[in-house]
Amino acid sequence: MHLSSISGVYGRLAVFALLFATGLPAGFGQCHIQEFSASDATALDKFGNALAIDGNVAIVGARLADTAATNGGAAYVFERTASGWVQVQVLVPTDPGDEDMFGWAVDVEGDTAVVSAPRNDDAGENSGATYVFQNTGSMWVETAKLRASDEGPVAKFGKSVFLSGGRLIIGAPGTTGAAVSSGAAYIFEHDGTTWSEIARLEASDAATNDSFGQALAISGFIAVVGAPRDGDFGSNTGSAYVFELMGTTWVETAKLLASDAGASAAFGSAVTAKDETLIIGAMFAQDAGEFPGAAYVFERTGTVWVETQQIRASTGFGFQEFGGSLALYFDRLVVGAPAVSFPGGTSGSAYVFEREASGWVEIQELQSIVPLAGDVFGWAVSVSGDDVLVGAPQSVWSGSLPGVVHAYDLGGPDCDLNGIADCEDIANEPSLDSDGNGLIDSCECAIELYCKSVVNSTGLPAAIGATGSFSLAQNDLTLTVSGLPLQQFGIFFYGMHQTELPFGDGLLCLSNPIFRLSPVPSGQTGTSTFLMDYTQPPELAAEITTGSTWNFQFWYRDPAAGGGGFNLTAALQIAFCP
Repeated sequence: MHLSSISGVYGRLAVFALLFATGLPAGFGQCHIQEFSASDATALDKFGNALAIDGNVAIVGARLADTAATNGGAAYVFERTASGWVQVQVLVPTDPGDEDMFGWAVDVEGDTAVVSAPRNDDAGENSGATYVFQNTGSMWVETAKLRASDEGPVAKFGKSVFLSGGRLIIGAPGTTGAAVSSGAAYIFEHDGTTWSEIARLEASDAATNDSFGQALAISGFIAVVGAPRDGDFGSNTGSAYVFELMGTTWVETAKLLASDAGASAAFGSAVTAKDETLIIGAMFAQDAGEFPGAAYVFERTGTVWVETQQIRASTGFGFQEFGGSLALYFDRLVVGAPAVSFPGGTSGSAYVFEREASGWVEIQELQSIVPLAGDVFGWAVSVSGDDVLVGAPQSVWSGSLPGVVHAYDLGGPDCDLNGIADCEDIANEPSLDSDGNGLIDSCECAIELYCKSVVNSTGLPAAIGATGSFSLAQNDLTLTVSGLPLQQFGIFFYGMHQTELPFGDGLLCLSNPIFRLSPVPSGQTGTSTFLMDYTQPPELAAEITTGSTWNFQFWYRDPAAGGGGFNLTAALQIAFCP
């Protein structure tokens, strides 16, 4: 959901030549659902240099776009629809300036989006600023412009941003504090009306040009800030600092270094955090005499942060910049490696990992469908649920090089239960989908139970099911639930996207947009049913069409259980056919 990246700290050579993708493994880069750029794309905009997703909303930065000023930058709002990601708005600041590079870093949470302009000159050249936008329901509106309390030239306030739980942390790696250009990070909170700076973070051992604040993340009462040019074990070894909120004060509680720390690794070039898991990128970490990069996992044991795993790319060679971008969504991690090389050139990759009992395990490598040398695919990555976006800000689009974003859906159905997502099966064998609708012909009408149902006040979990067919022509699908508390009411609801989040006493298995059907009672039998009518959807966007796949779940009241007072069933994924 969030992006932390060192984009621009180290120069990259772009060589624009076709990469002939030979010798790639089966399924390589599959489940690719879309490739898109800005509606007003022009050459060298760097569209995709920053990304953030939350649910069905994505913000894409294009720091060199000329939309409102020369190289002033822009950010684009996209929404996930049944037909893919659709651009709905272009964001520019109310006070655009040449070379401000608005869109360098972005983030979004709920109805709040943040876009930085680290080369804004309000307080001197490259002092930096960060803008906050609010979704009013019909459009995104700029509501605040944030600057550091000790702003000054070359601070580059906004080089990194991270929004979580209503808190916003902003990096300014060029700030001079205890040492020249040692860097700082600033935490802001919103009181319902105004954003206020409530803390300024600085390393306890700050040194000149450490770039503290180049990358950062915040999760609950924990903040982590990367300083990729810290030199404890040689130039640009890198480090990361952990801060914790104690009372009303943010206190540095740990300095993290890689277990194999060495010069030029740039440990701290990207960071991300979720609860008590920290992942730190070191885009030039050494391995076997080369500098491919790595990501390091830290977990807290008591009061101590312990490195529990090193993650590296499974493919490519040479300088890969693996760990140059990171995105974490619960137990799913995406790592960008924009300089991964293959025979023919350097195009980049992104790797998807999932947390298992044994640690983080790579489940997929993502690549563009037509890799080009110099794409820097993986410069930015973001993940929310099964949706992954990967930025390639030097990619070709309509004959020029404005940058491109690639969209992937990792949660595509596996209707033939062969352990491979259907989209991969079809990519490897197109004849499986003769009508080209993205579904395997042999199982276009299919149902699958997923997520789980939690025990309710009856002592058992409620069970969701369906009777009838999944044919639109028959229009005879009846949704059923049994094992409900008596004399309560509930609501069937459905949507296109899956998730798994604690909600009330159970788990929410669908993500927005969600469409609700009419309430139904459980009566004296503890059962509820609802006869679907495909011709009367609750709203236009909820129309069920041939070849579409929808997810259904049931919410119900359960006051006798205490807790949240309501619960949910597991969920059904249903693929509909003619």
